[in-house]
Amino acid sequence: MKRLFPLALWSLILFSLALNTSSAQSAPDIPVGSLEDLGKLEKKIQEVIARTRPAVVGIRMSNSSGSGSFISADGWVATAGHVCEIKPDVKCTVIGHNGETYEGVVYGSDMAMDYGLIKVDTKGKKVPHLELGESEIVKNG
Repeated sequence: MKRLFPLALWSLILFSLALNTSSAQSAPDIPVGSLEDLGKLEKKIQEVIARTRPAVVGIRMSNSSGSGSFISADGWVATAGHVCEIKPDVKCTVIGHNGETYEGVVYGSDMAMDYGLIKVDTKGKKVPHLELGESEIVKNG
């Protein structure tokens, strides 16, 4: 699990930058010009991590491992295509932020985009997830 934490953290950061949440849409730009500004930026980053970390998961495949994020309450997981072993219907284990494990099945992947999709059996339980947004309104930076 300790090995999965750095992967999960980087996945969280990358997904946080790529996804558009409602709070990201309304968050004001914070220019960094002083130590106080850096403190404000650090606080914003901590808030994003606290809000998104519960949706980050570790993924164990037969020949690989990686990280991803729940993108729906009913167990859809977005991950990198290279984690999914390319073909659908491959079984995997998904480990939630609290250590809870789920059985999952690769739904599909797009190696050109390096994107994979896994469906997890949550046994009817709703899981914390990231809301997908519209990339057209995300600002660079």
